[in-house]
Amino acid sequence: VLTSGGAGVAPTFQAAGGGAAGSSAFLVGKSGAWATVASGSVVDFSSTSGEGFNTGGDFGSVETNAYTAPAAGVYIFGYHMYSNTSSNASTWTFAINDTDLAIIGGLTVITHGTDVQVRESTVCLSLSSGDEVDVRSELANSAFYGSLSYFWGCRLS
Repeated sequence: VLTSGGAGVAPTFQAAGGGAAGSSAFLVGKSGAWATVASGSVVDFSSTSGEGFNTGGDFGSVETNAYTAPAAGVYIFGYHMYSNTSSNASTWTFAINDTDLAIIGGLTVITHGTDVQVRESTVCLSLSSGDEVDVRSELANSAFYGSLSYFWGCRLS
């Protein structure tokens, strides 16, 4: 990449640092109906609905159901989980390297009727190369409707 050396200095070419913004992005969903996830378990997005993409190939799919950061940088992630109850029995969180994030704010809950709840969250993270990010259940037997739920992310810098 062509890099500025500052005012009055000729620009020079430098090796690219693991790709640029947008060089790694994904959107994964799951085909099918209701699925149940045990507390602390990663949501299985291995059977995609065919509407997703995996630019850069950094979402691990069947093996991990996690996104692996290709380089140090700033990333944005989000999830949309169509859950089975409005009683807060189905809850979700992001995890980095198998550690749940303590997210303050940033969660939207939309109740649809008496038995369905949509939970959405977006987070911006500074990651190191090789860090893994996934979505997992926070409570026992959290359920979601596969073809109406998804996980997405993109490298920002």
